[in-house]
Amino acid sequence: MRVSCLYPKGHDSNLLPAVAANTANLAQIWQQVMDTAKPSNQKLLAHANLVKLQGDKAILEVTPAYIKKFESSKEAIAKMLQRATQSQQPITVLIKNPNLSSNGRVKR
Repeated sequence: MRVSCLYPKGHDSNLLPAVAANTANLAQIWQQVMDTAKPSNQKLLAHANLVKLQGDKAILEVTPAYIKKFESSKEAIAKMLQRATQSQQPITVLIKNPNLSSNGRVKR
């Protein structure tokens, strides 16, 4: 009997290749940002995930308790993302609370 792993190393065959690659790329980019940050900033950045990067906009999902800190650090985070992606254009960072829907109401 052969048992296949739900998440094989390298890729997940249950996801569409583009979705798996995009999710992996976002995680890889965010890891690059964290790796190049100062140790004190790495602790803060660990409370966020890069969930979307499209054009000049980046969306971070942030632990609710840290949203204010991320809001005040958006410009620095944007510069780190710009370096990590080697983008020629400035990046706008949007902060998202994982517990809120897109209209700002708490999900139930």
